[in-house]
Amino acid sequence: MRITNNMMINNMNRNLNRNLMNMDQRQNQIATGKRIHRPSDDPIGTTRIMQLKSHTRQLDQNHSAAEDALSWMNTTESVANQYVDALQRSRELTVQAANGSLTQSETKKIQQEISEIKEHIIGLGNTSHGGKHIFSGKEIDKHLLNDDGSYNDAVHQKLLEDSGLIDDQIKYAIGMNETIPINLTGLEMFEDQGALTEWSETMSLPEELGEGNASTVELMGMTLNIEVTEANFIDGEGNTLQDDAGNEIRYKGGSFVDEDGEDFTPIVNGEEISDTSDLSEDAEQTPVSFTSTLGYRSLDEDGEEQYTVFDIPDLDLEDLSKGETFGAMEDIQGIIQLVTNPAPSEMSEEDAEEHNDRLQDMNQAFIQQQMLKANPGAEEDINPENIENFLNGNENSFLYEGKRIYRLENFNFETTGVSSDNLQENKETGYQKKIAFSASPKKPGVMQMLDRVEKNLLEGNQEALSEDLDDFDRFLDVALTARSTLGARVNRGTLVRDRIETDTINFREQLSNVEDVDMAETITKLMNEENVYRASLSVGARIVQPTLIDFLR
Repeated sequence: MRITNNMMINNMNRNLNRNLMNMDQRQNQIATGKRIHRPSDDPIGTTRIMQLKSHTRQLDQNHSAAEDALSWMNTTESVANQYVDALQRSRELTVQAANGSLTQSETKKIQQEISEIKEHIIGLGNTSHGGKHIFSGKEIDKHLLNDDGSYNDAVHQKLLEDSGLIDDQIKYAIGMNETIPINLTGLEMFEDQGALTEWSETMSLPEELGEGNASTVELMGMTLNIEVTEANFIDGEGNTLQDDAGNEIRYKGGSFVDEDGEDFTPIVNGEEISDTSDLSEDAEQTPVSFTSTLGYRSLDEDGEEQYTVFDIPDLDLEDLSKGETFGAMEDIQGIIQLVTNPAPSEMSEEDAEEHNDRLQDMNQAFIQQQMLKANPGAEEDINPENIENFLNGNENSFLYEGKRIYRLENFNFETTGVSSDNLQENKETGYQKKIAFSASPKKPGVMQMLDRVEKNLLEGNQEALSEDLDDFDRFLDVALTARSTLGARVNRGTLVRDRIETDTINFREQLSNVEDVDMAETITKLMNEENVYRASLSVGARIVQPTLIDFLR
């Protein structure tokens, strides 16, 4: 094989370039500190780096979420500690006032401090973290309590609905398929949850027409009855049309039906009526509607149970598509709210007297049912006269068998699940959606207790103040339970955060082992590459030195 000068030069250039590339690679590795700059440098290592970086980014995200969760919970824990301190201070003041040894001036000072503590607790209930209210469930943009200590209805109703239907906890994702709840609701902190469970019942809407298919739900002596009434016909004066036999003319599913819903052919003026067009010109068909009644059970003077009912205006199902029926629950709910509260100022004197008399009767029934729940089977021990004396006084509650008994006015009675959309859906699916009939306190239990303590202080009622101490203990237990629940979550969040930090260090160490260079080793290799390159240049100079010109001298 003949070796030409050109072949030698090409080989020399190729070797020089390869040595120069090797030296450039080492130089880049030292300059960047990275072993791999392109997938071709190490395909397997590149895949491993991508996996490790993905895991590290996820850990960083989880760590950030854990830090945010701990920040929120630390704020809540601080508020909980202040709340417990406020309750304990209030209890100490109540103990001092209940011993009967203080002067009127000293009692007045205690009442003023209790009033300031109430304001402090209202502020705690409306605490926000980063502009988000911590006790308002998922309604983080709304405050929990109004200035007078009552619930903000928009938040309170959402919490009550969520407690049975939707999770009202705010949860942060802190790992793969791992979340941690970060919030406590106002109900958990300021309310006796055990008492609240007694104040809600659910019912399904009627599946079929007729009184026999009506749906009924009873709550603390109050009964809500909903019936889907059949369409019938009225004349121009509003009188129900009847056939010759005196049967009301009803219409259902394209045919005439009797009162039992059975098909029949009405005879009017001796002629059979087979179609609605055969009726008189002024005949008008009434729509299918909901007929609702609100009733209450109570004991009469002889201890016998009696039942009183009054009607709620019928609600037209045919208007559902117009969004008018139920008006976002206001028709039924508004009437229930009206009849369970004192007569409004705009009501006439005569109507107001009738309204308040009925409210007195309903309060009797409501209080009797609370007492029976506290002491089942004690009907004979319940004295309606004592209840009436309580209602004629200015107290909002009293203790019975260790449980506090309240007036109707302390509660909002409401229906949830009765909306136009809900009913329209039920109309298409057989009226199976649930309606909740519930009573919820207008103020948190702890605020009612402090109102009561303040009133007893002003009146100098030491006996009532002594009874209030049991309520303080109950709400302190609630607060301590909530705080311990939160503390457990904080501990868990801290453990998770520490674990994430350990995992992050581990993954970054693995990433460094795959991606980063060993500087000492790489510098040594660079020096070797440099020596090889210098040697190749020296040898190359000798190869290209002799040319034809050299032999022509």
